[in-house]
Amino acid sequence: MISVYLPFSGAQYNFDLLKELKNNKLIKKIFLLTQNSQIEIPNSCEVLSVENLTSFKTIDSILKSDDSNYVLLFTQDSHYELGQFAIERFYNVINSTQAAMVYSNYFAVNENSIVRHPVNDYQLGSLRDDFDFGSLLFINRNYCQSFLSE
Repeated sequence: MISVYLPFSGAQYNFDLLKELKNNKLIKKIFLLTQNSQIEIPNSCEVLSVENLTSFKTIDSILKSDDSNYVLLFTQDSHYELGQFAIERFYNVINSTQAAMVYSNYFAVNENSIVRHPVNDYQLGSLRDDFDFGSLLFINRNYCQSFLSE
């Protein structure tokens, strides 16, 4: 099963995405990442208070907060529209390849246009500080926990 981690500001696009995520049978839990302890939290979601979305402390908290096999991590508080069966495709790819993490190309929605945004294929040694995985990551929790414990 999958646990979702979504940066949450209370914007309408957050609620639209939550509605879609709650209807997916593969999703076990939804955690809302927030820096604002005063924000109203929707039912059936849990809160994970964070200082910085991309810090090691946040990633460590995510990996320790639940026991689901997989983490679906949204790395930005932004408007997302998932393609049909996107979560199922991530799930199938990570299971069939035994990868530690899966990411994909995406479309960026600007004010008046939709721009295709391909991401680079990861190759051993190609990872740099500015490597673009996109803003949606599907992570094998067990692999990541074993990497962090080494």
